[in-house]
Amino acid sequence: LAEAVVGYDIRGRQSAYLGSWKNDAEVGVVCDLVRTLISSGISPGRIAVLTPYRGQLRALDDGLRRAGVPLYDVTAPDARGDEQAMLFEVPTECVVTGTVHRFQGGEREIVLFSSVVSESRSLPFLNQRANLLNVAVSRAKRHFVLLGSKDTLQQGKLTAVLVQSVKHWAPHNRSS
Repeated sequence: LAEAVVGYDIRGRQSAYLGSWKNDAEVGVVCDLVRTLISSGISPGRIAVLTPYRGQLRALDDGLRRAGVPLYDVTAPDARGDEQAMLFEVPTECVVTGTVHRFQGGEREIVLFSSVVSESRSLPFLNQRANLLNVAVSRAKRHFVLLGSKDTLQQGKLTAVLVQSVKHWAPHNRSS
């Protein structure tokens, strides 16, 4: 991570999933990035992966598990099974995933934000909720990574500010 705020311009497509949205290209890049961070010596417990959409959260969890990334499961027998456990009692060997709404009050060294949006018609969901973007960004203690379609995100009032704050857009090797 070259800067405190980094962007990945993902040319994926959002698609309907479980009554919500997902973006498979973003899932792939997130999985690659998390595996790279962990193999570089970053403790999984320092990483959070956030998204505004429940469908994307499910897709991210499935992809990260398939990639062998240790995730904290609030339904596990030894977990308290509530959101406070997810936020404050996560073992250091586990990456935390969640929707932005669920992660209020939590923070991690590195936050990856999978925006999902690739169609401008979906921008109002992100741009009419300043608190959603504020919570996503403010959960990161050291590094915030924005993943999404740069062209689409810069069309929104608030998401354009987020895009403009990214000084370094990192290359990625995954195709749409």
